[in-house]
Amino acid sequence: MQNTQWMKQAACSGVDSRIFHPKVNQQNQYAPDVIALALSYCNICQVKENCLAYAYDNNIQHGVYGGLTVRGRRKFKNKWRKEQNAVQDHA
Repeated sequence: MQNTQWMKQAACSGVDSRIFHPKVNQQNQYAPDVIALALSYCNICQVKENCLAYAYDNNIQHGVYGGLTVRGRRKFKNKWRKEQNAVQDHA
């Protein structure tokens, strides 16, 4: 079982979760003002790294976690993988 005690310390604890899991529009994009509001909580959060790890560990494909949208998480993860592969190639 995964430890989720850190969630109690999250800046978003008690905030309406729809802010972090907004509906997408016809272009499959989130409303920028809703994302900005969600990110304002992430920017002051002390457990942002835990939240991001939680999204990766649970393969969450929607919403804002750890200061990143799902698109941002994919980009971050792809960049990290490329860097890891480059390190392994030079080892």
